[in-house]
Amino acid sequence: NLDYDDLKQRHKLRRMKKMIFTSTIISSICVLFAIYSLLMFLKISSQQKILKNHQALSLADKAQDYLNKDSRINAIKNSYYALTEFKGVDMPYTSEAEYELSEALGVYNLGASYKAMSELKTKGVIDFVKVSNDKNYVATIDESEDISIFNIKTMKKIKSYNDINIISFVDEQFTFIGNDKLAYVSKKGDVVVLSLKNGKKIKTIKKNNYSYRSVSSDKGGNYLVINDSPSIYLYDVKDFKEVGNYKVDSKDEIEYQMRFTSDGKKLFIGSSLKTYDIHADINIKISVFNTNDLSLNNSFDIDANYIEDLIEKGNSVIILANKSTGVNDYNTLLVSYNYADKNINYTKSIKDMWTSKIVGSLYEEANNFAVVSGNLISIYNSSNGEYIKSYSVSGDVVGIFASKTADNYLAFSTDGTANFLNLKEKEVFIIAGLFQLNLDKYTYALKSDYGYILVPKYENRLISYEADKSKNLKEIDIKLGYVKDQGIKLSEYDKVKKEFNIKKKNLVKYIIYTKDKKTLIVSYTDNTVAFYNVKDKKYLNMIKDVDVVEHYFGKDKKGRMYVGNTSNTYIISKDFEKVGHIQNMAKLDKKKNQIIVSDSDKYYTLPIYYLNDLLKEAKTYLNK
Repeated sequence: NLDYDDLKQRHKLRRMKKMIFTSTIISSICVLFAIYSLLMFLKISSQQKILKNHQALSLADKAQDYLNKDSRINAIKNSYYALTEFKGVDMPYTSEAEYELSEALGVYNLGASYKAMSELKTKGVIDFVKVSNDKNYVATIDESEDISIFNIKTMKKIKSYNDINIISFVDEQFTFIGNDKLAYVSKKGDVVVLSLKNGKKIKTIKKNNYSYRSVSSDKGGNYLVINDSPSIYLYDVKDFKEVGNYKVDSKDEIEYQMRFTSDGKKLFIGSSLKTYDIHADINIKISVFNTNDLSLNNSFDIDANYIEDLIEKGNSVIILANKSTGVNDYNTLLVSYNYADKNINYTKSIKDMWTSKIVGSLYEEANNFAVVSGNLISIYNSSNGEYIKSYSVSGDVVGIFASKTADNYLAFSTDGTANFLNLKEKEVFIIAGLFQLNLDKYTYALKSDYGYILVPKYENRLISYEADKSKNLKEIDIKLGYVKDQGIKLSEYDKVKKEFNIKKKNLVKYIIYTKDKKTLIVSYTDNTVAFYNVKDKKYLNMIKDVDVVEHYFGKDKKGRMYVGNTSNTYIISKDFEKVGHIQNMAKLDKKKNQIIVSDSDKYYTLPIYYLNDLLKEAKTYLNK
C-alpha cells in the first residue's frame, strides 16, 4: 500500500545511512592514523632528542680525552661543537660540554702551572728536533723524511722540504744559523740554506767530492762549517764565501759533531781511524781551529771513539765523549781543555757508563756541570772534574736545563715527570701540579721563550707547555684574609645524616650549608659532592671528580653557586651540575661580575664567564 514517492524516500534514507556509516569508518581510520602519526612523530622526536643528547655528551667526552692527551685545540673544537652544531645538526645544551669548554679555554687559569697550550704537527712521527738560539723557532725531521720549520710564537708551520739526507741516530744533518737561517744536508749531498722568516731557499752549496756528512754553526750565526770527511769547509755566512778548508789524514773519518765556542772564534772537530770493527781500540784526535782563517790552533788525542757534546766554562771547554770496545764494554770520558793556553786541565774516565747529555750550571755562584746517563744525572766540579753527587729520576732524561737564579737543574723524564735537582740541599724533588704533562712517554724536551716544548713518543706532535695564564688576569692591590671555615660541627654530622637521609653516609667528609640556608652540600672522600634541598630534605644531585668542598663563596648574577676550597673551586649551575673550575679562588664579587684569585701574596681579578662568553672565546680561538 505504498506509493512510489515513499519507496523513493526510504531508499534515499538507506543510502544516506550507508554513506554516514562509511564516512564514520573513514573518519575513525583517519583519526586513528593521525593519532598514530602523532605518537610516531613524538617517539621519533624523542629518539632524535636522545640521539642528539648522546652525541653532545660523546663530543664532551672526546673533549675531555683530548685534554687528557694534551691536545688543547681538539678539546676546544669538540666541546664547542657539542654546544653549537655538529655536522650541520644543532646540538642540545649539556653541562658537561660547558665544563670541558671552560677547562679547554683556560679562562680561569692563574698561570700557576705549565699546561699544554698549543701543538704543531708534522707529516710523520718525529725523529729529531732542534730549537733556535733565540728559542723562537723549531725544526724537525720526521719519518716521512720531511724537514719542517715552525714559528713557536705563532705556532705555525713556515715550510717543509722532502729532500733532507737522513742518517739513522744522528741529528747533525741540520743546524740553525743564528736566529734567521737554517741549513741542512740534502739527499743530493749538497747543503741547503733556508730563511726562517719564509722558509725560502737562500743558498745551495754544492758538494765537492762526496755527499756532505753534517753541518754546524756558531751561536752568533757568523759561520757555517760543513763536514766533507776527510775534509771540512768553513763559510762566512754574511756572503757565503769560503773562509778556508782543512783535510785530516785520508785514513781518518771526521766525527759528525762539530762545535764552536760561544764567541765563534774557535772550532772543535774530532777525527779517528775509519773502521767498522766495534772491538777496535781507537782514539779520537781533537783539532782546534781559528775561525778567522781556519788555521789549526792545536790538536790532542782523547781515549774515546764517540763525541757527544761540549760545554764552555770561561776559557775552557768540557768535552763529553764515550768509548765502546764491545757490547758491554763502555766508558765515559770528560776532558777539560783550556783553549787560551792550549793545556788540558783534567781528564776523567767514568767506568761502565754511557752518557748522552752535558749541561753546565748558569748560576753565578755555582761551579759545576751535569752529565746524563739514562735516568742517572751526575754532578761534577767544573774546575777539577771531581764527582759531587748523582741523582736518579723516574725515567730516562729527555731534556735537562740549568737555572740562572739558583744552583738547580730541571730534568724532564720519559714518563713526563719534571724533576728539580737542588744541589744546595742535595736532593731531587717534584713540585706537584707545576707541570701537567699527561702523556705516557716523551722523547725530547726543549726550552722555548714561552715555556717548554716536548715531543711525545711515536707521535707527530710538538706540544708547547706554557704557564696557563688567562689573558684577562689583572693584578689588584688588595689584601684578603683566609676564607672562613663554613662546615658544620662534627658533633652534628649524625643528626644531619639521619635528617636528610644522606647517601653514602660512611664516606661523608665535610658538610656545609649555603649562606641562604636553602641548600645542604655534602662532600665525600671519593671525590664526589651531593646537594640537598633544606626545605623538604630532598636529594637534588651528585657530581663527581671534584676536590673536597669546604667553602661556599656565593652565587653569581645567574644564580650559579661557587663551592670548593681555596685550591679548587667549582661553578655549579642552577640544576646542580658542574660547569666550571677555578684554581686559587679567594672571593666572589657579584656586583662587579668577577672573581678574585690569589697567588702567594698577590691578588688578581678575572671576569665571570657565562656560556655565551665561552662560545665567543672559542670561536675567536678557532678562527685564529
